[in-house]
Amino acid sequence: AKVEQAKFEGWTKKTWNTQGDDRVRKTRWHNWAANKTIDIDDDFVLGKMKASAPGDMRLPPGERINCRCYLVFSNS
Repeated sequence: AKVEQAKFEGWTKKTWNTQGDDRVRKTRWHNWAANKTIDIDDDFVLGKMKASAPGDMRLPPGERINCRCYLVFSNS
């Protein structure tokens, strides 16, 4: 719903952000996704893992359950 609202408001990009603290998971996905910016309609993709946003059900449970990551929307 947040992505759809952002698109309605005219945003065209999304950036995956972690909390940037000691509790961030030290996994391949979280290391890779941190601070990545892509087109708002695209998925974040690493190998066979895909996600449109934090908590995406396509991610393995160990990457999405209790994830504290968030998206920031922009036009650049």
